[in-house]
This record gives sequence, C-alpha cells and structure tokens, in this order.
Amino acid sequence: MAPSRCVAGFWLALLIGIVASSCDSYSKEQEQEMKRIRDSVSADPGTINSRDKQGNTPLHLAVLNKYLPLLDWLKDHGADPNSKGLYGDTPLHLAIISDPTSDGRVIRRLLLMGADVNSQTIDGYTPLHIAAISGKAGFVQFLLDKRANRDLRNKRNLTPAEEAIQFPAMTYSKEGRRAVDTSAAVNVLRTYSPK
Repeated sequence: MAPSRCVAGFWLALLIGIVASSCDSYSKEQEQEMKRIRDSVSADPGTINSRDKQGNTPLHLAVLNKYLPLLDWLKDHGADPNSKGLYGDTPLHLAIISDPTSDGRVIRRLLLMGADVNSQTIDGYTPLHIAAISGKAGFVQFLLDKRANRDLRNKRNLTPAEEAIQFPAMTYSKEGRRAVDTSAAVNVLRTYSPK
C-alpha cells in the first residue's frame, strides 16, 4: 500500500476508534497498564522514548488512552513530546484527535512539555491540519494562539483551511457516514489575527 494511503488509513482508523471517555477515572486494567508502562521505563530509563511495534512511544500511549497521571509521570521523567510514530505523528497530533476534555488538558500538558505546534507527519499534516479537518474550532484557535503556522502546506500542497474544506474528516454511524462540519474551524483559520 502506498505511504499516503497507509497514513490516510491510519488517521481514519484512529478517528473511528476514538471514544470520548473521562480523564479522571480509570478501570483496574487501565491502572495496571499505566503501572506496567511506569515499571518498564523505571527498569530501563533508556526506553522512555522507544517505539512499540505500532510505532507508539509510552507518551503516545498515554495520550491515546487519556492517561493523565502517566502523561505527567512521563513528563517528569524526560519523555520527548516531539517523538514521532511510524507516520511521523507526535503525541500532539494524537491529542488533537483524542483529547475528550473541553479544556484541552492533554494538549496543554504537551505544550508545556515543549511539543512543537508545527511538527509535520510524513504526509505534511500539522496538528493544525488535524484540528481543522476534525472541525475542532476551539483547538484551532488554541493552536493559533500558540503560534501554529496556518500557512504550512501538507504533501497535497494544502493549508489547514484548504484541507478542511476539501477533505473533512468523516463520522460513521449506523445511519451511514457524513463529513464533519469544518465551517467554524475554517472561519477561525481565515479570520484569526494574532494577539
């Protein structure tokens, strides 16, 4: 499969698979998984930024699973917020999709760790591209406030606004699929003026 089709498939699978959940309570299994990751990194600190078979570092896993205590622990132990997965995705790219909090707690923590708001995947997607195609106007505004470059182009030669208009993310339900409404995100991108 061509790399761009693989990446598109990855993002599609991630968008479909993300289920909003609370960041404040965890099941016994989730607590055990966080402990397993902490124990593994404690036993061999050199593995803090190593990737698993799917290309995820411990920080990627903490973000994907909304494990805020683990995210904080990894931050305190020197995890790299700009570590890249198989497709060049950073934890911030994943947080844009998976952060279920209305206040962007996961995203804010990553930025405090030094996450690059303009980091690009192998297909040139920035966190701003992901927020725009996902229709997340609040995250678009937040990233712009943190100096995200709205003029960066991906491998399709599209800015975040252009990508959101032409290729919005899809939502799936038993009624079928439909494009995410990206109009508010596009409006923020077009009208934003730095403070």
